[in-house]
Amino acid sequence: MAIVGRQAAANRSYFPAPLDSLDASELGLDLYIRTTPVAPPALYRSAGLVFKEEDRERLLKQGIEFLYISVDQHAEYKRMLSTRVSNVLLDQSLTGSERREIVSGICGKLIEDAVGSASQESVNSLFEIGDTIAQLAANEGDAVFSCLLNMSGHDFYTATHMINVSIGCGLLARAVKPRDLPFTSSMIQAGLVHDLGKSDVPAEILNKEGRLNDEEFQVIKAHPMSGVRTLRELGINDPIVIEVTRDHHEHMAGTGYPRGVDASRLSVAARIAAIVDVYDALTSARPYRAAIAWNDALEMMDESRSSQFDPEILDKWKAIVASAAVEHASDLPTPTAEARSIDDIMPHDLALRENVRETKTKLGITTRFTGREKRQNERVTCNIRATVAIVGCGGDNKSSLDARLLDISRCGIRFACHQRFVAGTTVHLRASMGSGKRIDAIARIVRPSPEANRDGLWEYGCSFVKAERVAA
Repeated sequence: MAIVGRQAAANRSYFPAPLDSLDASELGLDLYIRTTPVAPPALYRSAGLVFKEEDRERLLKQGIEFLYISVDQHAEYKRMLSTRVSNVLLDQSLTGSERREIVSGICGKLIEDAVGSASQESVNSLFEIGDTIAQLAANEGDAVFSCLLNMSGHDFYTATHMINVSIGCGLLARAVKPRDLPFTSSMIQAGLVHDLGKSDVPAEILNKEGRLNDEEFQVIKAHPMSGVRTLRELGINDPIVIEVTRDHHEHMAGTGYPRGVDASRLSVAARIAAIVDVYDALTSARPYRAAIAWNDALEMMDESRSSQFDPEILDKWKAIVASAAVEHASDLPTPTAEARSIDDIMPHDLALRENVRETKTKLGITTRFTGREKRQNERVTCNIRATVAIVGCGGDNKSSLDARLLDISRCGIRFACHQRFVAGTTVHLRASMGSGKRIDAIARIVRPSPEANRDGLWEYGCSFVKAERVAA
């Protein structure tokens, strides 16, 4: 009898369920375990029993990241998954980063399975998560998204990128169509699968530094349509999901790929995805370059407004990111990548880049990033003695430190001192200028230097919070 049962179990179809996706509660389904990658699944916990946090922790310590569920119980798993994601996002005992880590971990493993095996169960599970997040955002507001938007200058890999694009698409969809819940849900779902076609692109091409040759670029250009074919094969026909997967590399001026269509044939969904996709690609660290600062990325994208991006939707995205940068100031990385033209950083071949530049010239758009740092507001270099004090809950710290102001603009200031601060610290800066004017400003540190300069001083880039920035 045991042999018959074991043989029957071996012949059934199962799909992997990440441990983090299982809610600690009474089970409505059976859970199976594999002791080795090639072993048939064996029953681990029956429906009706309780799966506890201790069980999750014990399995993780054993190096087990997945349990398995029979495909005929997938509907019940989706219900469990929805409950798990809702509970995590609404759990005030968890920090925002802890919530992001859990939900991103669930999505990441499901994406890896979907990309690696074109698993219908994993894609449907991702869609369930997308719908759950959209519902929560409709009920709770954009605060649901705030912890999920990754501002930390993460390393780029396909699963992480798809999660970030998904969350960004959800935020931007709500800004463009605030009361359209189905649209937001489809946009989140589309982001989670938009790069499925990259499973056919070798890693050495995805990570290649410098210009791709013609053959390599043809492989890159094929991934959107490859993703569409995979979705069709899995029975996914949502037009928004299909449009995003197919058109997220298209440009408003018709200089993108794979079809080279212009604005007249690009949906709102495709325009949203194109913006979020490029933003995450720029602000992610690659094997051949570090992450680019969020504000530099937005400035670079702004130079391609109208030619590559829908200008009105881009402005909405800039507002979303600027607000998130304030909220997540402590997570912002220290950027080390050189700011260059967006056309030089994205993996385009020479012919396409020249085509893009010619189109920008015809539209009267001038590329200002030419290998040197560029700021939206002109910075004035200075070398002025100043004082700096940490701003606390009860007001300014009475203990002031000597500092040097290095440069200043309308929106920010850079200073150096012997004290080391972290990103997100709010400081009060005071200085007198030779002209009789003075600087009296409250600023937030957004870019601490990774190491002291040759004078032993730590340098800090700050954005103004409030100030008599330069007063008489």
